[in-house]
Amino acid sequence: MFHYSSDAMTTLAKSTKEVLVAAKWMLENVGWTQRKFARNKMGNSCALDDYEQVACYCAAGAIFAVKSESELFINQARIALRGAMDAGSLVTWNDEPGRTREQVLEAFQKAIDSCE
Repeated sequence: MFHYSSDAMTTLAKSTKEVLVAAKWMLENVGWTQRKFARNKMGNSCALDDYEQVACYCAAGAIFAVKSESELFINQARIALRGAMDAGSLVTWNDEPGRTREQVLEAFQKAIDSCE
């Protein structure tokens, strides 16, 4: 089973499920945000792959930040997560007022489970 950890930020995901597992790990261990794909410790927008600076990701940003063998896995992960969220837009769903980190993580887990 694919395991993601802080020393594996550059490990290539080899499936849709691995992309989702990696993105969920980033949200759990790096942080979650709204209204920006990624933020630094000062709360400013920053590059998704600037792992030294990123302090948190939104749901879509975490998926886009995952290194993958194929863009197809990234796109399929977005589709699986949208299905788990029952939403047309990951960004809009993530950014809804009152949305919680726990709800986002639950949606990721649901999407991961759908890949089995």
